[in-house]
Amino acid sequence: DVAAAASQAHKIKGAAANVGGMALSAQALKMERFGKAGEVDALRRTLPELEQRFAQLEAAMQEVLYETADC
Repeated sequence: DVAAAASQAHKIKGAAANVGGMALSAQALKMERFGKAGEVDALRRTLPELEQRFAQLEAAMQEVLYETADC
């Protein structure tokens, strides 16, 4: 449901911002707005970019963790 999607996007937005994932946070903000506006098709179209931004953040965090572990 659209309201649940907007709520999840809001949570992702905040969590991503807390760890410095500003690209993911910005994409989640777009999706949150689409959800609040009831724009289901826009939500579906922007989901792949959200997933891509998440993967980028995950990779960056893993890189930092591995670098830290090597020290």
